[in-house]
Amino acid sequence: MSDNVFMTWLTYLPTYLSTHRCLKRARHTRSSTESCLRNAKAACETSDLLLLKVIRFSSTGLRTLLQQNPDLALLVLVRDLRASVWSHMRVFRYPTNDDVIPFASALCQRVQRDALEARTLWRDFPHRVHFLRYEELAERPQPLTRAIYSFLGLPFTRRVAKRVRQQTAAFRLINDSSADNGDFALDDVEKDEKDEAPLADWSQLEEPFSSDRLDSQVTASRWRELISKHVLRDVQASCGEVLQLLGYRHFSYLENVRLLNVSHKGDFKLLHGGDWDSADLAKMI
Repeated sequence: MSDNVFMTWLTYLPTYLSTHRCLKRARHTRSSTESCLRNAKAACETSDLLLLKVIRFSSTGLRTLLQQNPDLALLVLVRDLRASVWSHMRVFRYPTNDDVIPFASALCQRVQRDALEARTLWRDFPHRVHFLRYEELAERPQPLTRAIYSFLGLPFTRRVAKRVRQQTAAFRLINDSSADNGDFALDDVEKDEKDEAPLADWSQLEEPFSSDRLDSQVTASRWRELISKHVLRDVQASCGEVLQLLGYRHFSYLENVRLLNVSHKGDFKLLHGGDWDSADLAKMI
């Protein structure tokens, strides 16, 4: 298999788009919706590898799925909950400043419950469950994507490496194609038959629901430049325990939040150093 994670998605992108258009036309009628989903299912079933992204997943039922599907792998992506709440406020205009505490409390209780359950799955299925922090993926997309491919047993080819670069460092591609900073070296990346990756859709860059970013590292830290003192205080008061569990440091002063050279990440206490930012990462890449 080659490039399945990205290239299977690209291969079936027309099917996804046609399914999306079909569902919009269906107007939520049962028969029309079922017809659209049957076509999408047929396309998925022809792929050697199926990748399912679940946003704000619940851990309920995952143990049964792992037990019943020996080829199933689970990658748990976590994020600083201060950034999550700020992002939700920016995109969905909710919660309002007056609703931050109840919203953050409910969110963080759910995240903590699911994270702890996912940790038990990681201990019981150590080779099939892995954790990753969003910020580390945004800061070092190439080595961590390579680690993901290693976890899935897939070759990390030049085509994939270029696609990752286009999705996470478009600003550097536009302004200085040589500004690699060592993260995008392709000399040791496996070649494939088609060396050119499809270009990112520049019109979608920085759209909240697009995966293409001008600079993923800047995007991941934007909340620190814009979050208010009020929101920071309320989220930290509501989420202190789970922030510590996921390895995010508490900020006492807004001024320190704004200093991007001051890291907001600490030890990943959930796994006691078992995440991919540990020394084990070097062995994987």
